[in-house]
Amino acid sequence: MAFSEADQLTGLYFSNQKKQPYLPSYQFITLDAAPPLFKETDRQVNAYFNLALRQFDLPLHAKGSEFQQQVWQQLKNIPYGETVTYKWMADQLKKPKAVRAIAQAIGKNPLILCNPCHRVIAASGKLAGYSAGIEKKAFLLHLESSN
Repeated sequence: MAFSEADQLTGLYFSNQKKQPYLPSYQFITLDAAPPLFKETDRQVNAYFNLALRQFDLPLHAKGSEFQQQVWQQLKNIPYGETVTYKWMADQLKKPKAVRAIAQAIGKNPLILCNPCHRVIAASGKLAGYSAGIEKKAFLLHLESSN
């Protein structure tokens, strides 16, 4: 599901993802009737899953605290097909003791593919936390490593 505001993408979620926004009345539209931003989002998501796109190029506006914004911005610096640890994220943000806070911010990432939080793993190398499920995280990492 995709959400936008003023021609900027504010949310991109898998259908089973936890922590989706609560919207008491929203309407589903067909892609034919969708605004150009949603059509372009659909095109890029399909290209990503077909191994033809490594980085999204969409106008994004994720709503969150200043700290969350910093974390989500740092996610974009993780190269396609690579993984980093939560500790690495903390070091990059110059907040070495904020590992848990970073994990919480990542868990609230509203643009799950555009801010590639699936590339962040535990220090042990295990897959840890993913709001769309560990199986989907494993799938995305496998998808990227196969390209």
